[in-house]
Order: sequence, then structure tokens, then C-alpha cells
Amino acid sequence: ESFSGAGTLSLGGSASGNYTLGGITGNGSAVTIGQASLTLTAVSDTKVYDKTTTASATPTVSGLQTGDTVSGLAESYDTANAGTGKTLSVTGYTVDDGHSGANYSIHLVSNTTGAIDPRVVLLSGARTYDGTPDADASILTIDNNLDGTNLSLTGSGVLASKNAGSESFSGAGTLSLGGSASGNYTLGGITGNGSAVTIGQASLTLTAVSDTKVYDKTTTASATPTVSGLQFGDSLIGLAESYDTASAGTGKTLSVTGYTVNDGNSGGNYSVHLVSNTTGVIEPAFTSQEILESSLECDPKYGDRYNYNPSGNLAMKRSELIAVPMEKPMSLNILSGGVNIRE
Repeated sequence: ESFSGAGTLSLGGSASGNYTLGGITGNGSAVTIGQASLTLTAVSDTKVYDKTTTASATPTVSGLQTGDTVSGLAESYDTANAGTGKTLSVTGYTVDDGHSGANYSIHLVSNTTGAIDPRVVLLSGARTYDGTPDADASILTIDNNLDGTNLSLTGSGVLASKNAGSESFSGAGTLSLGGSASGNYTLGGITGNGSAVTIGQASLTLTAVSDTKVYDKTTTASATPTVSGLQFGDSLIGLAESYDTASAGTGKTLSVTGYTVNDGNSGGNYSVHLVSNTTGVIEPAFTSQEILESSLECDPKYGDRYNYNPSGNLAMKRSELIAVPMEKPMSLNILSGGVNIRE
């Protein structure tokens, strides 16, 4: 570089009067300036797998001279895959020295302590209540999968509860990751990262069945409703059904009127559907209040039904109801403890 001026240069010594600095700007006087050494060093960085080589750390700078700056400093991992002892290299910088960086001999130094941690999979899914806390891989989706079909899931996880609702995971169970990208993911943190399965209520149907009885002034039925849809490990107690009215008749409606679901959740795991039956029968019958110690004349007609027991004792059982086939007047003697029919 030639001189643009003498600046503060000054000649001295006994011979200084024989010399001058006045013409140094044009007499070929010059100085050779060598490049300064500038070292940019990548530093350690740790991140979670994101399918990129980008690092968030900033390289350090050594040797930068007064007035100059370095901008756009960046470093990157050698590969995007999860692992430790990974190489980080300086991949971006701009030297602002007014000479496009030519004033520096730049040395880039790598770092071999980088780490990319496996990505904890975020699982979600939905199924219907089945009495178990299982979460099969077939119902699960990996919501934070960055590798598409290169990542798969098999096995079955364990939920915190079997009950209907949003259930988190209590463990990975037999779940296993597969595919070419599986090394970049882990199941290790699914118990605390928001992974969950929504369990919907199971459908439980209780159906009243046909029932026949003799009129007893109540709507009670002796038949037991049928059950459909009860899941593993659960039970029903107190099953009962009743007639719509206590009156004698046919085609009567029977409805489920009693049940308790034992599912460990006060029945909350089921959507219960009650189905009525319209084939109920209540047959006419004498009641004990109508039996008096007296005798009366009656005129039974064919098809009339009486509560009659051939042994002479009052009977209330349906199996002992008979039709009286006579077509002429008969005498019905009602005695204490018995009923006799005679001509």
C-alpha cells in the first residue's frame, strides 16, 4: 500500500536535515499489509430431532480487528439424525471489514460434542369403552411424526384408566416404534407429554321380555330383562321390569324399571338404552278378599275362567286356571278355605 500522507512521521538524527518526508506520497514508498488471522469456532449445541441440521448456537470469533465486525454467524450439524458426539461446523458468516473480508485469513474450527435428542412421540387416538385400559397401536396416531411412512407403531400401550373420557398413558406397554426413521423418535416420555386416548361410552341395551301372571293388583313382573353390550369385567344387578298398569289384559307394555351397572364408574362408561316389550299378559283372578264364607248361585258360561283346584283348595297359580265348559246353571259354593263347583 502506498502512502497517502506522512501523518505524524518525523525524521530525526544528526543527518535528518539532509532528508525530507515531503514526497513519500508519490515516490513509490509503500507498505505490504498481510492478512490477519480470523478464527471462527463452532460451539456445542443440543436440540430435539426436527429433521434439519440447523443448530441454534452461535460460533465464537477470535482475531477480529478494531472497527471490523462479523455478521450472519451460524453453525450446523453434520447430519439431521438423532445422536451424540455429532460434528458441528461453521456454515455462515460475513466479515464486514470494508474489503469483503479480504483482510483476513479465516480459519473455521468444528466442534464434535453436538447432540440431537430423539423426539418423544405425541400419541392420540379414540375408541369405545371395552372394560380394559389398553390402547392398541391400530387406534393411535403419531401427531408429531415428521417422517411419514418411515415411522410406524405396533403393540399396545397402557392407559391411566379404563373409564370413558380422555385418558393419558401410564406406560408404553408393548408399544414399539419401527421404520427407517424410528431411531430419531422415542416412546420414553409419553406418560407426561400430553399423549392421550379418548374413550367413548359403550352402548348397553336392556330389553324387557314377555311375562304372564295372574292379576295381583300390582305392576310387578317376574321376568328378567335381557342384556346386550356389557363389557369385560362389568356386571349388572337389580334387573327388573314392570307392567304399565296393574289391570288384567293382553298386549300389555313391559318396561325395564330397575338395574345397577357395576363398571367402577357409576355406570358412566355406558350409554344405556331401555327397550320395552308389548306382549305382556295379566290374567283375571279371584283375590283372597273376595272369598267369603257364603254360598251363591252363578251361571257360568263356556269360556268363563275361575280360580279352581280339583283338590278343593283355593289356588292362585296360573297353571291351575281352567275354563268351565258347562252351559247350564251351576251352584258355586264358596267355603272357608275352599271353592266347590257343582250342578
